[in-house]
Amino acid sequence: VLDFAALSRLGWQKAVSPDLVGIRSDALIFAAPGRDSRCLRIFAAPETNTDVPNIVDTPPITISTPPIPVRAGQILHISGSIRISSPIVGSIEGVTLSDNFTGMTGAWRETQKREWQKIELLREAYQDGEYSLTITLHGIGDVQFDDLKVIAHDQPDPTAAPSNADSRPDS
Repeated sequence: VLDFAALSRLGWQKAVSPDLVGIRSDALIFAAPGRDSRCLRIFAAPETNTDVPNIVDTPPITISTPPIPVRAGQILHISGSIRISSPIVGSIEGVTLSDNFTGMTGAWRETQKREWQKIELLREAYQDGEYSLTITLHGIGDVQFDDLKVIAHDQPDPTAAPSNADSRPDS
């Protein structure tokens, strides 16, 4: 059975803010609504009999992927699908998908309700090292991610001679 404990053993990390009073948050693996798979669900909600806060100062939950090795010059293709079951409230940031190369400056952000939608990002690895993604829920909401992937592509060597398949006969 795949659950978040299983993902943790694979290097995924979950950080739930202990400072938020009256808000419960967690990350779960569950059946993806309208899909034939399971997905990562992160949520933050007011405790029972607690009002929804107007402002959430500290992100309730953050999930980080295990790092993958990358080489300088590689193009990283990040893709997946996201579903937001209701607008994220209490934060202008909503939910973000950031990485350790560009931080929050290069983060993908969304606050509005949406059914399953594909997301794609491109990044260039500017140095050899490890690359990881961070999903942060900055407010009150319920977000699902499915089929999240990072694929590293090597750029063609501009100094390499073209192969026979690339050459055309003179006309």
